[in-house]
Formats: sequence, C-alpha cells, structure tokens
Amino acid sequence: MRIFVYGMQSSGASIATHLLAQIPDAYALTDVFCGKPMPEATRFPPGAFVIAKTTISTQRGLDEDLDLFRPDRTVLLLRHPYHNFVSLQRKRYADDGGALDDKFVRLEETFGARSRFDAVVRFEDLVFRPDAFLEPLRAVGIPVTRDSYRFRRSLAEVAARTEQLDGVGDLRGETWGGRGNATDGGMHPEKAFKWTSPSVRARVDALCPALSDDYRSYMERNFSRVRVGSRAFLSDVADPTLRRLKRGLSRRLFRPVAAAR
Repeated sequence: MRIFVYGMQSSGASIATHLLAQIPDAYALTDVFCGKPMPEATRFPPGAFVIAKTTISTQRGLDEDLDLFRPDRTVLLLRHPYHNFVSLQRKRYADDGGALDDKFVRLEETFGARSRFDAVVRFEDLVFRPDAFLEPLRAVGIPVTRDSYRFRRSLAEVAARTEQLDGVGDLRGETWGGRGNATDGGMHPEKAFKWTSPSVRARVDALCPALSDDYRSYMERNFSRVRVGSRAFLSDVADPTLRRLKRGLSRRLFRPVAAAR
C-alpha cells in the first residue's frame, strides 16, 4: 500500500508520517523537499507499505505528485491555520516552495477540495485525541493503532531503511528529529499551540477564510476554555509576556502523549 500524506509546512505532517511509518517494515519519506517531485511508484518493491509526505507548494501541483506516486490512499493533514502560520513564519524555510502568503492561499484551496482525499486528519487530534486521529485512517484501511504512539521505530531507523532504495533516499528532505513536536520519544503538547497576535489572525482569516471558520467551530467543540483551561486562553488571547506562564501550566496540565495503557 502506498500512502500519500499532504499538508502545509510546519503543520505536523512529518510527525504524522513518522507515526504511520510505525507499520512494520514500512518505507517512509518523512519529507520530500518542498517543490521537488515525488518518487515514481515503480521505485518501491511491489506490495510494500510506503508512506511519502510532501508539503503544499505553489511551484508544483498536487496532481503532478499523485500521478508520479500513484498512491492507494491519500491523507490530508490540517493544523489550526493561526498556529501553523506563526510556526512557519519563524522558520528559515518559510518561503521555500513559494511565498508564505501564497502557500496559505493554496492551503485554503486544498481545504476546499478536501473531499478528494481518502482521509482528512488534524494535528490537534494527533497530539491530544489519538482515537479521533486514528479512526479516519483505520476507516480507509490504514493499519495504525494506539501502539504506533510508542514510536518503536526511530526516525533514523526508518530513514536508513528507505535510503537503501535506489534513487529514493536523495529525495528525502530534512527530518527534524528532536525539534518542535517531532522526537523519537513522541510529542510534546505544550508546543502545539502558539500565541497569535490580532494582526496575524486577521491576515490568516483573509488568506484562509473557510479553514479559519472551520477551526473556530472545531476548537469550540473540542478545546473549549473550560476543558483546556488557561492553555487555549494563553495561546490565542493573552499578551506574549505570559507565554512563560503558559509553558509552565501546559507542562503540568498536559504530559506528552504516551503509549496506550
């Protein structure tokens, strides 16, 4: 089975791909350099589990990569566009694969066409609500379980196996193991939410109006202030001088996602 994972840079798509790569003996391209073509399906052994992730780019179209990789399943990973924008804006590669704002316009277009993907999942569910993340994947035949959250296969192990394939390893981009939310030890929920200024929220609302509206409803349903306490308040409303307090509260309220008990 070939599984194609698609999402914005800094959306959590790499850690999602690493989680899917916990399927025994799977090959995985945790990152294909933004704007580079996907590997052709013929480069992989017949019948192998292969997971390949690339990110939204204005330099290549989605259909180009699907024609090359010919996946059996397609997965769209979403992250709250406010937090995604702030996270990516800080990165040195923010404008790789196209200007930052232009890529978020493409994200909005992709969200509008999300029905073409076999499964649509959210980074917030990946981190905080594992069953909600896994259910749409299992519904389309992707054999992931709560045990995948143990991350028994390290980033280095997955990469070493994949790079044995001729002409594939050179397409693998930078795997940010040990940074952000992606580590061999799992995920750290306190890093999932970012403080966003009113100007950033207005900017993202203009770029991604439908996705922003969708996330407002999603967050209200699943991450109300009553449920998550000060974390949501400090993430989206409070002055940045309170971010240190936010981190301390988050560490006490939310431990990194652990294996199923």
